Amino acid sequence: PDAAPRLKDQQSKELSEALADFEQVPELSSFEVSDGIRQRARRLRKDPGLLDRVTDLDVQGLLSAWIADDSYAWSDNKDWALGLPPSLADLLIELMAPEANSELYIPWDYSGQLAARAVRRDVQVALEMPITTFASHVLTLTGRDSWQIHASDPVRNPGLQEEGRLKQFQATIAVPPMGIRYDKELVDRDPFDRFVERTNAGNILQLRHLIAQTVGRIAVVVPNTVLFSVGAERSFRQSLVEQGLIETVIALPQGLMELAIPVALLILNTEKPSRRIRFIDATSDEFQVTAEKRRVVLRNPDALAQLARGSTSHPRVIDIQPAQVREHDYNLEAGRYLLGNVAQQQAKSLENLPLGKLSEHFEIIRARQHATSTSGVPIREIQAADVPDYGATVSASKESLFDLNS
Repeated sequence: PDAAPRLKDQQSKELSEALADFEQVPELSSFEVSDGIRQRARRLRKDPGLLDRVTDLDVQGLLSAWIADDSYAWSDNKDWALGLPPSLADLLIELMAPEANSELYIPWDYSGQLAARAVRRDVQVALEMPITTFASHVLTLTGRDSWQIHASDPVRNPGLQEEGRLKQFQATIAVPPMGIRYDKELVDRDPFDRFVERTNAGNILQLRHLIAQTVGRIAVVVPNTVLFSVGAERSFRQSLVEQGLIETVIALPQGLMELAIPVALLILNTEKPSRRIRFIDATSDEFQVTAEKRRVVLRNPDALAQLARGSTSHPRVIDIQPAQVREHDYNLEAGRYLLGNVAQQQAKSLENLPLGKLSEHFEIIRARQHATSTSGVPIREIQAADVPDYGATVSASKESLFDLNS
């Protein structure tokens, strides 16, 4: 359906009952209502019925300052691993920075977290996914009407069309479901001719759909395998690099997603080709913090978004020419082009130390290459086990024969 049902017709409980029910939730001991600030309750995930109780109060106008955008991330429902870390949702919105009254395409936003953040900026949001119940519920609680939900599968049966063609959006944000395989018949018989690679890999087909539906910028979270795998993934990366579609690759901290899958964030631009690819390493302590139960939370999303948009010099940022990516067989892992934590520390410690050539201190003797033969002069060969941790090598353990005429 294009419009979500409003909650006005929902039967309200008596105020006293609702308040009593709300106060009985022990997980709300750290919860505070603060006007204009998204609430972070530490233990709300233990109570899957929280949203129902909050809805009861919202219908009665008792929680006008409370924001329920991240209700799914707080719930303890393990049947769907579709809720996003709130910090990741914040980052995605900041990266795109959609302007008021602009259109934004957000497929697969089952939790409604991305769409709710966008509509609060007065953005016109179009959602598309097979199951719309929870997202419509959260979006209704925003009190805004600048959103539409289409109950359709973006890859198998895209519903956002105009005159038989895919509707074009200037901006797209997506966190597609991972690990999905589609029927190969879908690729062969696609009426919109979206799929270049002949594969059933869901990651590639989802990305191809986003590219086909967007004339502008795309911010999408992908599993790390998209950045380095061979086969269809490599062909896809080669196509993106050669067409200049990649603006930025952001390496995200491991443990950020509920599914514990290492992920990265791609920013693509289908309208304006990029002459360079910016790599950002967001795995340092500057951009992450470990929360309860060893969950990783992104921090400084504004600063991270600024690094993606601007030309700020930063040790965790590097701009790479497409030719360099080509030399690395189109590998898009940030670690290929940026020094990691240990390497950066080593480089920093060497900055103030004198450096010299090895030949200035040692005589390098290169042994004559030979092949072991069945006759010749008896010799002894030095093996790796003969070389001590320090000092001179005083023994050679392998007996051999060497032909002096070889």
